[in-house]
Amino acid sequence: MGTIEISVFVLRLAALYVGIQTILQVSYLPMIVSTSDGDFGRASSIGYAISVGLHALLGTALWFGSRPLARRIFGEPSAQELPRAAAIAGLGLVLAGIFVIDVALEQTWNVVFHRKFSSAVGDPSSFWAACASLAVLSILGVGLVVGGRKLATRMFPSSDPGRPLALEIQAAAFSILGIVIAVRALPTILSIAATAGWFGHRDSLPETPAAPWPEIAAELLRLAIGIALFLGGGALSRVWRWTQTAGLNDRRAPSNAPRP
Repeated sequence: MGTIEISVFVLRLAALYVGIQTILQVSYLPMIVSTSDGDFGRASSIGYAISVGLHALLGTALWFGSRPLARRIFGEPSAQELPRAAAIAGLGLVLAGIFVIDVALEQTWNVVFHRKFSSAVGDPSSFWAACASLAVLSILGVGLVVGGRKLATRMFPSSDPGRPLALEIQAAAFSILGIVIAVRALPTILSIAATAGWFGHRDSLPETPAAPWPEIAAELLRLAIGIALFLGGGALSRVWRWTQTAGLNDRRAPSNAPRP
């Protein structure tokens, strides 16, 4: 099985994941519609239906467009010419981009709902926070899908043939984990900032609570950890490997060593 075939298989697995997510969302749609009441309820159900439809389109596009997408990502130059670590990380970053797009589509529900909510209370901060989350996550996700291979070649420019394959997979996994952690933190940070009135119009909402600094610090720490994992995946994998094998060679006395 060649690189393109493996990529097609992995992309179709991602399509199945998105499809399962869509089916689960559809199962909740009747309950959301039945419990929706008033303008806010209608806005919530409409936003949720739009999110479900976009997820369905994403899953369908991934399934039927997996082969063209794989050729677009790993076509020219051939992935066979890439270092082994870069080829592994490139496919992983593409999958991370699909995950980020999936998270971004979830924000469409918040955008539609907060548009109605902001109009009612006269404070657009929550709407702009939801829009910022949608825009940033969408750009990041599309960028990873389209440019994941090029980014991987910069992150892993060379590969030692004697280096264990598990170590290279581990380095890519740390970087991808960093993306997932950072992506989960970003919408929460923007939501807290909007609730605390950081986007203005705080005077229009006198009941707005003070900024929850412990929660903000926790989310900023999570964002920093995610960025550090993404940028330092290779170094962390080497440190992890060293902690597992530290002093191992020293404890192995050579068989022909002279006895005292």
